[in-house]
Formats: sequence, structure tokens, C-alpha cells
Amino acid sequence: METAAQVDKIAATLPNAATRPWSRRQLSSAGLAALIALAGSWYGHHWWFGPRRTRIEGSGFPAETPKNEDAQTMSTLLLACEVMREELLRIPTPPTTQLEFLSMGLHTFPLRLRDAIAEELAKSRGFERVILGFGLCGNALDSLISPHAPLVVPRVHDCIPLLAGGPLTVDGPALEKGVFYLSGGWMEGKRTLASEHQRAVRSYGETRALRVLNTMLDGYHGFVFLRTDHPRREQRQQEAQALADRARLPLEIFEARRGRLERLINGPWDGSEFLHFPAGAPITAAAFGP
Repeated sequence: METAAQVDKIAATLPNAATRPWSRRQLSSAGLAALIALAGSWYGHHWWFGPRRTRIEGSGFPAETPKNEDAQTMSTLLLACEVMREELLRIPTPPTTQLEFLSMGLHTFPLRLRDAIAEELAKSRGFERVILGFGLCGNALDSLISPHAPLVVPRVHDCIPLLAGGPLTVDGPALEKGVFYLSGGWMEGKRTLASEHQRAVRSYGETRALRVLNTMLDGYHGFVFLRTDHPRREQRQQEAQALADRARLPLEIFEARRGRLERLINGPWDGSEFLHFPAGAPITAAAFGP
């Protein structure tokens, strides 16, 4: 179901009382079904939307870690999620590496994301290496095959560790369920939680829109904003704070490091952070670990 329709269905099934208390028990069965569908679209702590594809010129199977100089000489396709676009474009990239970005919105439907990545992999003939800028992403990568070149995949379940640049438990909050992770790229996506709340305000009024927002965030106990070197991070952080204030949830700021994204582009792709799959070998979800 399209997300705006989910928001409308939840709004339509909420009770008309202007104030609390209210609970999920007051939702109709249709509204509860919409809420469950919406929760499913948030797999990996995110709700992603945006245009489909942009091109920018410029354990798995055991494998030796490629030498760093290989990044400068091997023709490489880096296929990444658009949520990391601004961060990746700020990293010096070898002239032999081509960057392509897929829509954030594809994460809402993992099977569609899998199909989109598979389509790009099928067109990757001529490259000596393919790097995916994705995590396992709701098992979207499971069983994918790079038919023409060896495949390098970060050993993560979603993009949060990539954007954070390291374990979130070192200098900030732990990566955990019940936390809604935000970033500059996410805040600029279409039909995000923030933009859908504003649409709900225009359609249903502030009181009802706030109750819809609280219903959608049921089970979350806070936000974390990953402060990367996104060029518009100050404005996006302010917007994240405004969203948290409306939801009456705390917002923590995590100062991200870009080292992991630098290694994604330029290596080294060692086995502790990256998985290696020969051309024609399927990615396995089990290789990513728990």
C-alpha cells in the first residue's frame, strides 16, 4: 500500500475525541492493518522515499583483501542507496570508479529493491569489480548475483553503520530497536515521516495529525540524528529536532565519521567489514551474521 494512503487510513480510523487517552484498541481493523503494513515498511529503523536512479561519472566467500592501489586501476561500479549520495560525493573517487544511486523509496518494498539492484548488476558488463553501497536491507540482497564481476558488499544489515562510520556504542547511543535513525539524506527524501506529518496537518488539522504521528511512532522511544558531513546538515538537524519535539520524543546527536564510507569507495575491503562474492555466486543472508 502506498504510504500516503496508509497515513490517510490511520487518520480516518482514529476516534474523533480531541484529547487523549486513546490507544491502538480504538483503531478499526482496517486502520490497524494499515498500521501493521506501515510498520513493515520501516524495516531497518528507516522510512525511505525518493526518485529511482542517478548515475555519477567519475561470511561471504573467502577472498584476499584487495590491495589499496587496485582501487585506482580497476574499473569499478559503486551502486549505492541515494540516502548516502551527498556523503559519498564528498569523498575523492578514483577516475576508474563510476557511482550510481538508487532511490531511497525502494527500501519500502525489499523485493522491488532486489529487482532494481539485480537489473543494474545485469547491466554491469565491462566492470572489473562491483561494490554495493547497501546493507542486507530486509534481505533485499539475499540471493542476488553479480553475473559479470566480483562483488564487494559491506557486512552490515542497513545503512546506519555506514553513515555512522563506526559502532554507535563507542561515542554515542547504541544501535537498538525502538530508536528512529535520521540523517541529512533521509530528511531530504520525499514522503518522509516529517513531510507526511505536515501533509496530515493540512488535511486533518494539528490535533488529529499529531495523533496519527504518535500512532506511527508507537514502539519508538527516541530519535538519533546521524550528523555526517552532509552539506546541509545544520538545517536538516534543526528539522530533525522539530520533528522530535512534535512527537515529544528525545533527539540525540551522533557525530558520524566518514572513514567507513571512504573504505567503501577506496578500500581496503578487508573481511572484518566487507563480504566478497565471486562473479556468478549468490549473496547469502547468513554471511551477514546476526
